[in-house]
Amino acid sequence: MQFRHRLAIALASLWLSAAPLAAQAKRVATVDDLMRLKTVTDVQLSPDGSKVAYVVTVPVVDKNEHDSDVWLVPAAGGEPIQLTNSPKGDQSPRWSPDGRRIAFVSMRDGPPNIYLLDLRGGEPRKLTRTEGGVQGFAWSPDGGRIAFTSADPPSEERKQATEATAGVIVVDEHFPMARLRVVDLASDEVVTLTGSDRHVTAMSWAPDGTRLVVSAQPTPRVPDGDLSDLLVVPADSGTVRSLVSWEGPDGSPAWSPDGSEILFVSGGGRNELGESGLYVVSPAGGAPRRLAASYDRDFAEPVWGPDGAIYFGSVDGVRIQVMRLAKGRATPTALTSGDRVHAGFSLSADGRTIALRVLDPSSPPEIFVSAVDRYQPRRLTTTNPMLDSLSLGAMKVVRWKSTDGMEIEGLLIEPVGAVPGRRFPVLTYVHGGPTGVFTLGFEPQMGAAPFPIQAGPYPLQVFAGKGYGLFMPNPRGSSGYGKAFLRANVDDWGHGDFADIMSGLDHLVAQGLADPARLGLMGWSYGGYMTSWAITQTDRFKAASVGAGLPNLFSMHGNTDIPGTLREYFGDVPWRAKERYERSSAMYHADNIKTPTLIQHGEKDDRVQLGQAWELYRALEDRKVPRLFVIYPRQGHLIIEPKQQRDMMTRNLDWFTWYVRTQPVP
Repeated sequence: MQFRHRLAIALASLWLSAAPLAAQAKRVATVDDLMRLKTVTDVQLSPDGSKVAYVVTVPVVDKNEHDSDVWLVPAAGGEPIQLTNSPKGDQSPRWSPDGRRIAFVSMRDGPPNIYLLDLRGGEPRKLTRTEGGVQGFAWSPDGGRIAFTSADPPSEERKQATEATAGVIVVDEHFPMARLRVVDLASDEVVTLTGSDRHVTAMSWAPDGTRLVVSAQPTPRVPDGDLSDLLVVPADSGTVRSLVSWEGPDGSPAWSPDGSEILFVSGGGRNELGESGLYVVSPAGGAPRRLAASYDRDFAEPVWGPDGAIYFGSVDGVRIQVMRLAKGRATPTALTSGDRVHAGFSLSADGRTIALRVLDPSSPPEIFVSAVDRYQPRRLTTTNPMLDSLSLGAMKVVRWKSTDGMEIEGLLIEPVGAVPGRRFPVLTYVHGGPTGVFTLGFEPQMGAAPFPIQAGPYPLQVFAGKGYGLFMPNPRGSSGYGKAFLRANVDDWGHGDFADIMSGLDHLVAQGLADPARLGLMGWSYGGYMTSWAITQTDRFKAASVGAGLPNLFSMHGNTDIPGTLREYFGDVPWRAKERYERSSAMYHADNIKTPTLIQHGEKDDRVQLGQAWELYRALEDRKVPRLFVIYPRQGHLIIEPKQQRDMMTRNLDWFTWYVRTQPVP
C-alpha cells in the first residue's frame, strides 16, 4: 500500500510537470484583482481610418479616485501609445476633420474644459475657460470652430443671495442650464448661441457649417428629458428656430452628409414606455418621417455613413450588435455578429472601416477594427493581460418557460472547476431598470455602459472562484426582446417578473445544477426592488443583498428624481392608485420576511432616496431578522469611489459566504 501511494504521488507529479506552465499558474480571481482592472471607453476612429483614440480608466485605490487618460493605437496593429497623463482625468477624445489634432475634455486645471492636442508634437493647449464646465462638444466641418455646451457660473447676485441665506436651497429654481456656445480656434473667441431658457443636451453641425441642430429641454431635471425638442441654431448669431416640437422625447440629432435631412431618435409624438423610433426631418421643417418602423428593438447613438446609410447600436437579447440601415431600405441588417457585446463604435470618414469597443464573457472592453463591407474584427488592444493568469467561470445562455408559458432568457456563470453532475450553490442576480438587460460581457450589465467602473456591486468571478454559480435572468420588462416584452410588467411589478425569475431558478434545480438548499439573491436599483420583494414572498433564499432598493413604491414616487417612471408603470400617481402601488410594494408584506438581508445604499442617491433603505431596515429590525445596513457617504445611485467599491464587493462576498456556504445556526 505504501508503494502504491508513493507511485501515485510520483505519477501525479509527472503529470503536473508536463502540464503547460500557464495552466499551473492560473488562480481564481479576488476582489483586489477586480479593483486593478482597467476600463476602455469612447472609441474614436480617425477620419482616414488609420488610428483609434480611446480612453482608459483605472481605479487608484490609495487615492480613492479614478484616473482617465487618452490613448492611441494604430488601426493596422501595434503598440498603444498613451497621449495624455493627467491625474485629474482626460476624456471624450474627438478628431479634427483633417485628423491632425485631437480635442478632449480635461479637469487637470479645474472644471472640465476643452484642450487641443496636435499629434505632430507639443503640449495640449487649453481652448475653453468656462467655470460651468464643458458637458459636450463637436468640431465644425471645416475644423475652424468647436461647438460646446456649458452652464453659466452663478452670477454675483446669486452668490450674494446664497451667502446671505447660508446656502438655502429653493427647489426647482436657479437651474444650471447648459447653453450652446461656439469657440473660434484661431482667436479663442466664444459666442453664446442659446438663451438661459433652454438646457441643451446634444448637437450636430450642418455640413456647410452655417447652422447646428440641437436637442434641448426646459430644465436639466431628469424628467424633463421627456420634454426635449429639436431646434435649429445659426452658428454665429440669429434667431433660434423650432424644428420638432411634439410630445415625448426627441434626441440624438445628426445632420445628414448631404445636408438634406436630420436624423433623430424620438417617441414619435408620444411619451410612452417602449415608444422609441428612428426619424428624419427636413432642416426646413415639416412632418418627421419614421424609418425602420417594423424593427422592434432600440436605436442607440445613430450616425450617418457617407453613402446615406445609418448605423446604430441595438440590444438583441443577451447580445448587442451594430446595425446598418441602407439608404432606401425599410429593415436594418446586423453589421456585427457573434456572442459578444459591441458597446460603442466609430466609422472612418469614407465609411469603409469601423472601430468597436467589444466585450465577451472572458474579457472586459477592448478595441477591435474591421472593414465595414466584410465583418472580420481584429483585436488591437489587450488592456488587462493579468486576466490570462485567472481561472474564470464559464458563462452560458439559459432559456426556460415561465409559469404562464412566456419564453425567458438569461445567463449562468458556472463555478470555476464545476464538476458535471454535482450541484452547486447559486446566487441569483437581478438587473436594474427594470428595462436593463444582462448581456454576454465580462460584467454582464455594468460593463456595457460607459461608466468609470469595471466591477459592479457583486464580484461575480470572485464568487465563481469560490464555488458559486451566478444566475442572471432577463425577466419580462427587460430590454432587447421587443416592445411587448418590455411592457409586459406594466402594472405588474413583483408578479409576472418574479415568476420569471423563480421559474428560471426552478429550471436550474431541475437540470441538476442549482442546489436548492444553498440559494442567495441580490440586485441593485430595480434589482434591489425585486430582492426586497422576493424576501416577502418566499423563504427559499438563505441570504439576500438589497442594493439601492425601493421596497415602498408609494413613498418612492414622492422622493425620486424620476417620478414619471412609476406613473408610466402604474398608470397614475400613488394617491389615486393606492392599491396598485401597495400590491407591488415589499413594505406592505414585510411581516413575511425571514431572510438574512444586507442593505447597501448611497448617501446622496437622488434616484432612490436613502429613506427607502431605512424603511426596509426598520422592518428587518422589527422582525428580528439578521441584517446589516451599510451607507456609502457622498455616493449617488452608483457607488463610484474605489475604496467604497471594494468595501461593497467584499461585504457581499462575506455575507453570502457566511449565510449560504457555511449555513450558521441563526
